[in-house]
Amino acid sequence: MPTPTWLDAEASGAGHARATFELDPALRVFEGHFPGRPILPGVAQVDWAIRWARERFALPARFLRLDTLKFQQPLEPGMHVEVEWRWNAATGVLKFEYRSAQGRHSSGSAVFAVEEGAGAARAG
Repeated sequence: MPTPTWLDAEASGAGHARATFELDPALRVFEGHFPGRPILPGVAQVDWAIRWARERFALPARFLRLDTLKFQQPLEPGMHVEVEWRWNAATGVLKFEYRSAQGRHSSGSAVFAVEEGAGAARAG
């Protein structure tokens, strides 16, 4: 899994974050997906989006479902990628979007069980 570089850490609001990362061709996630034309699996995109969001937001522990998950174009080894998140603590909805110089690659919403007092941005 790549390490994201966080953008606008000081300026972003409590419910907003952005980060960039490079898709190193040596990442194991590309093995076998697909021989001859590797692409980043959708399941990895969702996993990374939620894992990284947990670094910035106090997401509830209980994940409920994915909504409006869309994959517009493949993410390939060597790409420079930006991810953007919008967290709504009141509704428990985390929206995320992967982009590159080629445009939008994927987007979706992860829904979490709303807990009392959850959702404040983590200092960091």
